[in-house]
Amino acid sequence: MRRTTALAIAATLIGGVTTAITATTPAVAAEASPIGFASVNALGQNGTTGGAGGATVTVSTASAFITAVKSSAPMVVQVNGTIPLSGMQDVASNKTIIGVGTAGRITGGGLDVDGTSNVIIRNLTFTGAGDDAINITDGAHHVWVDHNDISGASDGALDVKRGSDYVTVSWNRFHDQTKNSLVGHSDGNGSQDRGKLRITYHHNLFDGTAERNPRVRFADPVHVFNNYYRNIRGTDSYGAATAMDAGVLVEGNYFDNVAAPTKIQIFESDPGRLVQRNNVFVNSGAPESDGTVVEPRTYYQYSVDDPNTVPASVSAGAGVGKLGNPTPDTTAPSAPSGLRATASTSSSITLAWTASTDDVGVTGYTVHRQGGAQVGTSSTPGFTATGLAANTDHTFYVVARDAAGNASPASGTVTARTADGPVPPTGGPVGFASVNALGQNGTTGGAGGPEVTVTNAADFIANIKADGPRVVRVQGLITLPAGMYDVSSDKTIIGVGSASGITGGGLNVGLPVSNATSPPANAVHNVIIRNMVFRGANDDSINVQMFSHHIWIDHNDLSAGKDGLIDIKRGSSYVTVSWNHTHNHTKNMLLGHDDGNGAQDIGYLKVTYHHNWFDKTPQRNPRVRFGNPVHVFNNYFLDNSDVGVACQAQAGCWVEGNHFDDVEEPMTTSYAGPKGNIVQKDNLFTGESGNPVVGGSVQDPRTYYQYTTDPAANVKALVTAGAGTGRI
Repeated sequence: MRRTTALAIAATLIGGVTTAITATTPAVAAEASPIGFASVNALGQNGTTGGAGGATVTVSTASAFITAVKSSAPMVVQVNGTIPLSGMQDVASNKTIIGVGTAGRITGGGLDVDGTSNVIIRNLTFTGAGDDAINITDGAHHVWVDHNDISGASDGALDVKRGSDYVTVSWNRFHDQTKNSLVGHSDGNGSQDRGKLRITYHHNLFDGTAERNPRVRFADPVHVFNNYYRNIRGTDSYGAATAMDAGVLVEGNYFDNVAAPTKIQIFESDPGRLVQRNNVFVNSGAPESDGTVVEPRTYYQYSVDDPNTVPASVSAGAGVGKLGNPTPDTTAPSAPSGLRATASTSSSITLAWTASTDDVGVTGYTVHRQGGAQVGTSSTPGFTATGLAANTDHTFYVVARDAAGNASPASGTVTARTADGPVPPTGGPVGFASVNALGQNGTTGGAGGPEVTVTNAADFIANIKADGPRVVRVQGLITLPAGMYDVSSDKTIIGVGSASGITGGGLNVGLPVSNATSPPANAVHNVIIRNMVFRGANDDSINVQMFSHHIWIDHNDLSAGKDGLIDIKRGSSYVTVSWNHTHNHTKNMLLGHDDGNGAQDIGYLKVTYHHNWFDKTPQRNPRVRFGNPVHVFNNYFLDNSDVGVACQAQAGCWVEGNHFDDVEEPMTTSYAGPKGNIVQKDNLFTGESGNPVVGGSVQDPRTYYQYTTDPAANVKALVTAGAGTGRI
């Protein structure tokens, strides 16, 4: 085990202030009032007291919750049970929102502290927000976010931006999250953010959160102390980062297995300033630091724990259920009644039932197959079971549960039959996969070969690499051992229904890597991958390499891989990537291995990307080297926080008819290497999208094939309705 400690022995100069650094005993969790910037007397508010002095209400439904948090009066809102929200819900000033025991949960939506002040958010579990879990914005101030458990937000777990100020973020557990905590909206928002965004992060557990822990622009100081960072190791992952001349003090933290504990520049942003002191680094990379930072003691007094005590104290104290234990609830909900099947397809059955009752409140239901196997959960009295075998009877029952974990008696059973299975779709690709080249006229996959249906890993692996043409129908979500699995030529791999696919491993379409500079006779070719779910690959979800050609990747749903979702490289060509939905992932699609691979890639990497939904994927949408032309048309780019299309290293990208919605840098000819070329035409830029950076000449795709573009104004509706699985 590699372990280093950065410890200030006597004194450290920060922003011109000399201050002694001393180690103290660990802090006690569950402070009665905030430490740090939320405690400061400023902007007409002396500290952060939330709803103190107002009424106390207990809520267990979404409607009651929304009414309470929007009320104009001071109020303590106690959350007892799971609150399913849709979208971002405004929080008015002078509110304390606090969970009861471990029962308080917010799912599906998030809280928007927008221009308000004196807000406390404590002891809540946030899961699956469709946007941010907590967004503090537009001049909000004196906000204390404490002892929460936050995961699975589509965008940020906790973002602070647009001139907000005097915020403390303490004793929270962040996990299962990529973009964690952003400070400062964008590189162009300095006029609103300079002199503000003063935030304290202390005693938080950053548990495998890939980036933004936090990522800071313009603020000075942001104070990051006594936090526990662990297992932040993926490519481009990092701990705390500064940019755009922000000043960040990082002290007394414990970094365990963190590749880049601190960074002073992120992507294309200007560098910032960062001082690190008294931190411990175990199996971690070297921290970056530069410049001076305003001393937080200019604003408030605080003590720093010995960083060696931080793993124990934060692991024990961060998250929910640490503020005191309520009287145990031992009463189970009533059994669900009236279970019935309301609809079915060849691969799904929709169930409904009458809601159970409980003395405190039902938090959800578990749905089971006959025999006891759980197939899913629901917070409402309804559920759709997917990935089912076609033309088959399926029997289900339901159990209700409350926040204490009490389970009801089982409901009665219901049996329903799925419809006949679908016929594999006909019709061929648009774009480069349709071209007659390299001895292959278009892309037909396994047409003409036998059709097999697979339901387990062994059969799946054997059939996708078998010799000869074959249509491999995938029934259900198959768990693969970690690794990449070879696909041979003349294959169609197609999911049945909307929830079939693979998890745990990925597909490799290509020969082993070599130094070849022209297509070998046995290059993998004529492969179709359609209507598949890809989840949790330990490397790429789909990798196309070594002069593979005529590949069509269409109508898939891909997310949460470790490296790329769809990477195409090393001389591969004549590929179409269409109608896919990519989400919950950082490095989306790479085209071209690296800046030094021109010998294999120049003259190849001809790829069409059309009608894909790049859904909050920060970068590589795609990132292109050497390919010319690469045709990117009629895609919907949504909230890509770094860059949309990045075209570099002599590449030529023809970008037309796309909709860029809240994309910080829609397209650029220079990302992190030599410049490329972009021609852009008829694109739509909405929301807070930046300006495209284009230039140079690109070969017209019509040199190779004919196509028709949809109007960019129609792309959002077309793509969100048509991309992904279950659409063909």
